[in-house]
Amino acid sequence: MTLLLPLWAIFYCALILASAAGTIMISGRRTAIYIVGELLSAVFAISFFLFNYGVLAYPSTIMIVLMMLSFILFQEVWVNRELYSFLRMEDVNANERKFTLWFTTLFMGIFLLPFFWVLAEVFKHYL
Repeated sequence: MTLLLPLWAIFYCALILASAAGTIMISGRRTAIYIVGELLSAVFAISFFLFNYGVLAYPSTIMIVLMMLSFILFQEVWVNRELYSFLRMEDVNANERKFTLWFTTLFMGIFLLPFFWVLAEVFKHYL
């Protein structure tokens, strides 16, 4: 068991925490359930990094990992449920809308690559 993550993983985990804090701050809904859900989602995401690099022991069963991932996905869909109407961008011309959607998709895809890689490594542990 090592007690140190690579520098890029520490930076990425800090981005996850900053994203959760930012989402809580800009959200109009600051109910206790919303705040706990957002923070728990961030903690679960960071836990995958901690499992992969040996800082925390892997859960004894893959079911725990699947439940953590399911919660993260549920929370992201729930938090962003109002974003879908924004993405229609009815008052924006077609070229700007197309560029914005492609840029957002590309940016998020690149941003999520490290998380997907770590997630795959965690799942490989259970094979």
